[in-house]
Amino acid sequence: MSGTMRIRFEEDMPASAVEVLTPDHQSVRRFAMRPNSEESVDVPSERSYLRVHLPSGRAVTMPVRDDLEYVINREGLERSSGRYATLGVRAPDSSSQLKSVSEVRSYQEERSVASQQSDTTWLDEMYDTGKGLGDVVPDLQSGVRVLWSPKVRGKLSLEGDELAFSPPVSEKPYRLSITVDQTTMLALLPGSLDSTYVRSDDVGSGGTVVTVRVASASRFANTVGSYLARGDYYAAETMAVWAEQAEDRLQSKMRDPYAAAVAAYLLLRLERYDLMHDWAKNLADWFPEISDGCVIWAIQVLRQRQEIDEATEYLLKAAERGWPIYMEGTRLLSENLRRLGDDGIAAVRQLEHGGGAMVWDSPFTARVTGTKQRDMRAITFDLGYEPTA
Repeated sequence: MSGTMRIRFEEDMPASAVEVLTPDHQSVRRFAMRPNSEESVDVPSERSYLRVHLPSGRAVTMPVRDDLEYVINREGLERSSGRYATLGVRAPDSSSQLKSVSEVRSYQEERSVASQQSDTTWLDEMYDTGKGLGDVVPDLQSGVRVLWSPKVRGKLSLEGDELAFSPPVSEKPYRLSITVDQTTMLALLPGSLDSTYVRSDDVGSGGTVVTVRVASASRFANTVGSYLARGDYYAAETMAVWAEQAEDRLQSKMRDPYAAAVAAYLLLRLERYDLMHDWAKNLADWFPEISDGCVIWAIQVLRQRQEIDEATEYLLKAAERGWPIYMEGTRLLSENLRRLGDDGIAAVRQLEHGGGAMVWDSPFTARVTGTKQRDMRAITFDLGYEPTA
């Protein structure tokens, strides 16, 4: 018997891809849902069911409901999955028992929200960056030093192993520097950050994992960025409608070029040039502090219209501005500059001045520099979006 499935996302839900399936697992419809929203879908059977693809990477299948009425919140997702997750539930393990990087990452995801809700002590130190990356702030455990540019005020956890930040909106991108021993990671982050935390965990024999988790002010940008970072284009494709609307964010009083850049990278991946129009050019021309718009427009005109001269102009302009905020743009810029011949290769060399190895699995452009010695501990930097549900 057919019917109409009604789905409601409550306010505590992240923006997510949703898929409605028949009893024999055929897809009826895929679409994106935002917090505090509703959707109705005609289904061929009352035994049709629902799957939610969360930005954290989890795909939660909801129990079949005879009335086809679904009200989805975090508590319900947790009951459906039967797992510890980032819903304010602390995992039973302690970090001292963890031995491997994978165990630490799982533990960090399970406790991220809970740790940010625990008692914290405000740091009294306000640090100004001046020309450099800022003055020294209290180190995390294991001597991990965290510096911001522009300045940001942070919270230090009582255990001393985590720093949480709520950065103000900045016209310029943020530069986050993390130093362990003689190794430094420098990451570029969007100026529209909502929250960030940096955590240090000792693992194995003399190893350290430094985790950075970031959330921007745009829930959809966080979700799309998470999908793209994992290569989950199946789920990301449901966000194309939101991405098309990102042009409005460039023209409104509350401009968010960073969310617009994430949207444009999505449409570029999906080759939906019909939805992009020329607003990537506006992103490039209106926001000289970031190079992502230049990269996106260059690749769009190259792929869509084979306009080599204009693509070359914007690729070189991007190189003059510096590395893009997002690693997606850094890959595209590096790859396409090298195809331009001598001018492009010279631009790449200028960008790479100062050395360092790129953290290619990060969604944000980050590189690691420093002297590696035999007696130094193994250091792993793990960057990503804050896990949500």
